[in-house]
Amino acid sequence: MCLNNFFAEQPVTLAFPRSRRYESAEYMTNLARRLRRHQHYKWALQASEHALRLAPSLDRALYEQALILHEMGNITAAITCLVEAIEKGTTLLEIPKTLALFRAE
Repeated sequence: MCLNNFFAEQPVTLAFPRSRRYESAEYMTNLARRLRRHQHYKWALQASEHALRLAPSLDRALYEQALILHEMGNITAAITCLVEAIEKGTTLLEIPKTLALFRAE
């Protein structure tokens, strides 16, 4: 459909226009990362929780949530997030390293 519009020189709509960006788990994970870097931990936690509601098996969202919880001082909840990501079969190499660091604290 979009290819036909392209060849017909008609405007092609984007798959995720700005009004629908909050329906993307990847977008919410990236938002959580940026908020965490700016030390807006409560907002970052809300963004990561929203990402996990959209895609419960998204390991990057669990990793971000663990980092946020760690920054907020809740180390046990951060470890729980990392263990959950490992149980779901994550492919992120940072998760086992971070889990070892958190357990050492």
